[in-house]
Amino acid sequence: MDELRHWLDNNGLSFADGLFLTAVVPEWMEAVLLELPMPKVLINYPPDVTAVDSVIWDVEFAIHLSMEELYRAGHRDILYIGEISRLRGFRLRWSAFAAAADRLGLPNLANPDEHVTGSASDRSAWMEQLGSKLSSGRYTAVIAAIPGVAEWVYVASGFLKLSIPKDISLVGMENEAHPRYEGTSRPLLLVREAGERAAELMLRRITNPLLPYEQVRLRGAFHPGETILARKP
Repeated sequence: MDELRHWLDNNGLSFADGLFLTAVVPEWMEAVLLELPMPKVLINYPPDVTAVDSVIWDVEFAIHLSMEELYRAGHRDILYIGEISRLRGFRLRWSAFAAAADRLGLPNLANPDEHVTGSASDRSAWMEQLGSKLSSGRYTAVIAAIPGVAEWVYVASGFLKLSIPKDISLVGMENEAHPRYEGTSRPLLLVREAGERAAELMLRRITNPLLPYEQVRLRGAFHPGETILARKP
């Protein structure tokens, strides 16, 4: 903590007109930076008790939208893949999945032990767990809830000779279309638009520091793609 404060002093951050904080900033560091007496915009979900402007592409809404699409296509056994604790956005994605499962009458899905929710730092062990879930025959659909995860679902499915979407439907949660898997069904995450809105919020805050704080969530549509196959529930 002291090293960070020293770094801030040495780099003259106190003379900046404003500060943007993204979702990849560790939460302990974010807490220090949010204390700085300057205009700030958080490009992330805000902490519960913090007076700060924020804007984020709404991944909670994206998860609910994805669950609706899969449910409407007849899927009831849905596997969630993605960390659920390291970042605030990860925790909110999982809570949205659990809430959507409960709302759709699928409360048994809300047990994290039944999903692939741990860290992927040990890729070999993580892939082994993913393969075990996919080959169990229990799940008809997958939500790859973290950017980059959908690609590994394709890889694991290939090893297991499982066809997407014939054997298992897939919804990805990518920040943009993957060049190799453009047909992936996914909610549209408005990342670029969030950056533009953050710039607007910063100018607004610099111009008038006394304005009420705004917390903005941008909600996109669902790209149907080619990886959801309807089936009888």
